Amino acid sequence: MAINVNKYQALGFSEDNPCACGGSYCQPWQQDDEFHLQGTVTEVTGSNILFNGDFSASDGWSLGTGFSISGGKLIATNIGNTEFATQDTKLGLVADSIYRIKAVVTVTSVGSAAAGTGWFIKINGDKLPPETGTGTNKSQTVVWYYQTNSPTNDTISVGSSDNTIDFEISDITVTEMSMPAFAFINSAGTAIETFENPDFLTYYSADDYTGASNSVLWNAIFDFSQLGIDPGCYQLKVYDNTLVLNRIRNGAFTTDLNWWTAGIHWEWASNHAYYNETDASKGELSQCVQLIGGLTYEVQFSYGAMSPSEYGYCKYTINGGAEVTGTTFNFAGSKSFTVDLSSYSGNVTVCIKFGTVGAGYDMFIDSVNIIANKDDNRLISNCIDLRSEHACTLLLKAYNNDNAFNFNYTYTGYRLFARLKAKMVVSGYPEEREEYRFSNNTRKVLYSSVEKEYQVNMTDHPEHIHDVVSIMRNHDVFQIDGIDYVASGEYEYKGRKTSALAQASFSVKEKTGLSNNYNCS
Repeated sequence: MAINVNKYQALGFSEDNPCACGGSYCQPWQQDDEFHLQGTVTEVTGSNILFNGDFSASDGWSLGTGFSISGGKLIATNIGNTEFATQDTKLGLVADSIYRIKAVVTVTSVGSAAAGTGWFIKINGDKLPPETGTGTNKSQTVVWYYQTNSPTNDTISVGSSDNTIDFEISDITVTEMSMPAFAFINSAGTAIETFENPDFLTYYSADDYTGASNSVLWNAIFDFSQLGIDPGCYQLKVYDNTLVLNRIRNGAFTTDLNWWTAGIHWEWASNHAYYNETDASKGELSQCVQLIGGLTYEVQFSYGAMSPSEYGYCKYTINGGAEVTGTTFNFAGSKSFTVDLSSYSGNVTVCIKFGTVGAGYDMFIDSVNIIANKDDNRLISNCIDLRSEHACTLLLKAYNNDNAFNFNYTYTGYRLFARLKAKMVVSGYPEEREEYRFSNNTRKVLYSSVEKEYQVNMTDHPEHIHDVVSIMRNHDVFQIDGIDYVASGEYEYKGRKTSALAQASFSVKEKTGLSNNYNCS
């Protein structure tokens, strides 16, 4: 699990001691400014949420004509265009979440398949684009990134757009990706504005959501004029939104008991898990989930129709260890308890179990949730001094025609912004001149140009600001307060032994010079 913010941006992020409000430096921004932020996300746990995706057995797969499972492979031979292999066990997709789908496929016979036709995979009813060259006889590992707005059929199916192509799939994995969310927090650490799955956040991956990378690129555009944030001192917190989502799959028991292991006397009934004990045999309702170590989690559930003299229980295990009773309950109501994984790291398997004590009564489990008690606190920016206007500041903007400096510019629309505490003054009028001397010792100007040069003098700024400014000067497009400039000379860094902040100065020229003189006669 990871949310990453690319280096060399105007907001600095630290895992240790970010510069909070009241510190030695606060990044100035105006309410009419725009700021872009770019980074990557990786898988939440890396666990495959597709049941029997390695085809070790045929369990859960409904096989259309021409499909079979043998030797750890899904084999498709002479399948029709309308035939599918479908995994009946639900994936448990979460709305707006991003998933990485990987398939290992070998085309064994191309038949008469035309270019651009062949095998394909559907997730949630949406057809993923086939890999280029599926009409060739070769093995492929194909990766897609999929984001769903609304889970509907919530499963995986395999098919082909050509009934003459034969293929084998040895593995399909579906893993959930982390999702960045944003919060502006005040000096007390309280979030004054939170943005979860905002419309200003866009995800990208190579080849339009198709590629071999294990990460997804994200780009966020903060338009302060649209965010509705009052002037003040803030920090930007970037955290994993998946941690605040329910990690239990089918926790509302919407249509069935998919993802749950139902013991004796457990069944589904009208949005409930229903227990009807008629003898001394007692079954349990259980589900195992992958959680992130280092955090604590709240288990929440609601229930009904308990006998006052009897009770039910909710137990859990961690990584297959001893059972722990989280809580007991009777009557109707709701309960919660904490599962502490703060001493664990990496992926942790937690199994939740519901059971009963006593006989001759009914019980309903209405809903179950497991949610992290806190989000990821690694990425908190230096402070932001937001005002309607900052006097004696300059707004720098830079971007490139191609990808460069650890940023993707080609299809994201990313722009690098930084507002500096600085002044810009004219430093000179450099000239270029070419003359011709005639035989009579007279001269004539053949060519001349006059430019205007400026010096930008920066006050005290932290190291990450000097990093970003020195990089911005070397982009294809470099602007100061909306005017195009090009770098001239070196970036003069003026460090001090007594402070972590440093001054700097650099020279620029207007991209278009003042004037030129050409004499061709």
